[in-house]
Amino acid sequence: MTVVEEPVRAGRVARPKPSGILLPHGAYFAYASMILGSSLAQCTYPHLITGALASKSRGVIRRNMALLPIYTLLLGLLALLGYCALAAGIASKDSSLIVPLLFARYFPGWFAGVAYAAIVIGAIVPAAVMAIGGSNVFVSNVAGEFHRERTPAATRLTKNVTLAICALALLFILFVPVPFAIDFQLLGGAIMIQVFPAFAVGLFTRWFDPRALLAGWGAGIAAALAMAVESGFSSNITLHAGGASLTGFIAFFAFFLNLGVATIGTAALRAGGSSIPTDHTSLGDYA
Repeated sequence: MTVVEEPVRAGRVARPKPSGILLPHGAYFAYASMILGSSLAQCTYPHLITGALASKSRGVIRRNMALLPIYTLLLGLLALLGYCALAAGIASKDSSLIVPLLFARYFPGWFAGVAYAAIVIGAIVPAAVMAIGGSNVFVSNVAGEFHRERTPAATRLTKNVTLAICALALLFILFVPVPFAIDFQLLGGAIMIQVFPAFAVGLFTRWFDPRALLAGWGAGIAAALAMAVESGFSSNITLHAGGASLTGFIAFFAFFLNLGVATIGTAALRAGGSSIPTDHTSLGDYA
């Protein structure tokens, strides 16, 4: 253990910003709120819904959910490759090349080639599902009204929008710095989580008034964007109230503002005797 641990520690100290793997005391809530906020946001991304609806059966989804903890554990093992690279003294100006350089140094050429192909496939597959999910949302909700049966013209438009999204993503890869891409990912989660009260909570209760949900969504979006700008598009922000301060994930704070506005708005509309809009959906729409 000491043989591996000492080079890793020396490699961290030699870096421009030495750090460890343990969180500082003041970062506990920030980390926990980011985990919870990101988990809730994952439920609302269109590409995840596309993957679920494209599955063969409910059993496939159950099996995947049961194996998800193992997949998460494997992601943690992959992250350890970075520490292996530090221990081996591998350095690069582009941090995304660290693991490929590690494979190239210690494995035969055929194995490194297979590893490189796995890295590419691991990036292309989720990117393809994201592009398809985004194009489906645009065609079914923006370019036209949703229909159970898609016309050939709508199918062609979906394919074209998918290609446009892929082209835009390629431009981001070529011209946008990598740290900005990570910030956009977190900002996207902060925006997507604002759909959660109407999308996920609405599956279990019809108590919320649609107008209050819309107001909560608007408040959450505005708050998330305002906090992102205030923090310099960082993932966390520190809020101050009554001499106390709390640092947490932007999406987490905006989400609870969203939920609070929706709850108070619904209660106020009901107390004022406002009529509840009619729900025109039926059970057959979800079968």
